Amino acid sequence: MSSLPIGYQYVIDAYDLLLSPLARPGRTGSVRFVAGEQPEVYRTRVLYPQSLWPGDNILDHLRVALRHEGIQPGVMQALAGKVDMPRLLVDDAKGDVQPFHRRLAFLHTFVTGEDVPLPPVEDQRYADVANPRLQFTMASGDRNPRYRVRNNLLGTLHLDCLDGYPGFRSRRCSNQTL
Repeated sequence: MSSLPIGYQYVIDAYDLLLSPLARPGRTGSVRFVAGEQPEVYRTRVLYPQSLWPGDNILDHLRVALRHEGIQPGVMQALAGKVDMPRLLVDDAKGDVQPFHRRLAFLHTFVTGEDVPLPPVEDQRYADVANPRLQFTMASGDRNPRYRVRNNLLGTLHLDCLDGYPGFRSRRCSNQTL
């Protein structure tokens, strides 16, 4: 098997998302564990063992990305215009809603304002949205009872409300809550 894009890089390539290049694009390679080629250099590839290749399922690539690459709201927002994420998550989570589903549902709602109708999961512990080993996060964050996640992201929930001009707020951001 040759070197293949994996994680967010697979998502970007598979759906022709028009985004800035990832700082650390992922590809499969002949390695035993996830490793960067030159960690001190910007835009170095991250190599994943061939055994981590999840196939062509978008949710499996997002699972790899969340686990090894962290949160990329820009990718999630660009993907929302190409994929019916709520339907994918609800179909995949039938009978067994995992923390992965809840995190992705929260992120989808975070970047689009669109609710994901996952079944309620009152018996599960709250999961952190972002992995503190991969990104800067808050030590604790607001709990979101809808998705049972702890929003430990830095900043506010309305990152997309500033459209580049001081004092300008888009209509979809006014009074928006998760």
